Amino acid sequence: MINAKFIHMLGVNGISMSGLAEILLSRGVRVSGSDLTSSDRTERLVELGASIYKGNSAAHIDADDPPDLLVYTAAAGPDNPERVRARELGIECMDRARLLGDIMASHKVSIGVAGTHGKTTTSAMTASILLAAGADPTINIGGEYGPIGGASRVGGSDIFLAEACEYTDTFLVLRPSVAVITNIEYDHVDYFTGIEHLLESFAQYAAQAGVAVVANADDANTGRVRAQAQLQQQRWVTFAVDDGEDADYVAKDIAFDETGAASFTLASRVCGLSARVRLQVPGQHNIYNGLAAAAASIEAGCPFEAAAQGLNAFQGTKKRFEHKGSAHGFEIEDDYAHHPTEVRTALASARTYARGGKVLCVFHPHTYTRTRAFLHEFAEAFRAADTVLLPDIFPAREDDPGDISSAMLAEEIKRRGGDAAYFPGGFPAIADWIRAHANPGDLVLTMGAGLSSIVADILLCDN
Repeated sequence: MINAKFIHMLGVNGISMSGLAEILLSRGVRVSGSDLTSSDRTERLVELGASIYKGNSAAHIDADDPPDLLVYTAAAGPDNPERVRARELGIECMDRARLLGDIMASHKVSIGVAGTHGKTTTSAMTASILLAAGADPTINIGGEYGPIGGASRVGGSDIFLAEACEYTDTFLVLRPSVAVITNIEYDHVDYFTGIEHLLESFAQYAAQAGVAVVANADDANTGRVRAQAQLQQQRWVTFAVDDGEDADYVAKDIAFDETGAASFTLASRVCGLSARVRLQVPGQHNIYNGLAAAAASIEAGCPFEAAAQGLNAFQGTKKRFEHKGSAHGFEIEDDYAHHPTEVRTALASARTYARGGKVLCVFHPHTYTRTRAFLHEFAEAFRAADTVLLPDIFPAREDDPGDISSAMLAEEIKRRGGDAAYFPGGFPAIADWIRAHANPGDLVLTMGAGLSSIVADILLCDN
């Protein structure tokens, strides 16, 4: 664990960064921070004693009272004025992932949840199990989960749970006791040069597990990672659905209710026990997420009974098929899906939930590189929606290359037989279209890692 007594956090309003700030404050570290935006998270940090500044400025680094360490997010490049000022004053700088790794290393038992899809939900399910077991964990995940009051929790035990993101190989600074791999699919095309590059990174992550790797036996790419020679000595704990006879944790006798939520028998070859589980969140993908959470929690020392209890209690996280409310007689759901596979999964759940009504999807494409790389896959996935409504691409960290746009995605969807429209007027124009065309009983699904939920907020203000 780092020994700094005063840490300045650049990008402190981020989900993970704000949680790390809270953990540091609980340990008596003096914290200041800055961000271009503010939220309930930064307000909470102020209440806990942090000094938070709006915007980026060299003046936030006081030469007469400098921090011992500056921690920054990926969005704060080396030319950020606060990083420049820190270098001028000789202040040590590190990225967010290294801080997360240092905090993880200070706990005797740690769980890192990695994978292309399902990281946040699996992490939150694991949190639910740990809480059911009375484990009193410290938690830092990538989404807001109601029972822990946000995306982080300060606990009193030696158990630490964290989401482990593969982007730019940040998860390679982590050394979890239990390393979870939910699944592996090509993504983050602005960093990974191809699937082989991505598999190499996951292999390095798996090799760093101190106790076990919890892995999806039904996922072919995860199997490719496991087959690598340097991982033959690692202890692997596997999970699978229904016919995975050789897996350590299996979901059997699966049934779905009218909302698409699954009931199944959770069977463990490790424990020699089984229990009936009824999830409160829809989709087969959540069976896999639940199996991963159960296996990871038990490997971390939780009893089998707590795994079943925690999964039964889990009610979902923010932006993972989250019910936002009703307006004009139709329901509104919000989902974080921003990869074609996630789009297909979310739309399948929406189709079940709509019960015959139309599914109107507001999708905010996330980054030019991802939209370009998966243009055809996105277009095919969106055929499952009745209509797709698209604002301009959310650029995140990228500049517009001029060769990809939401208008092009809309045309590709229509070329494949779907219905789509591009709205240069953005979210207000989309909300107007929905008011004019949606009928009672329809389902509006706002989707993406960008700002699509603004449409939900606009529509709900009509009530």
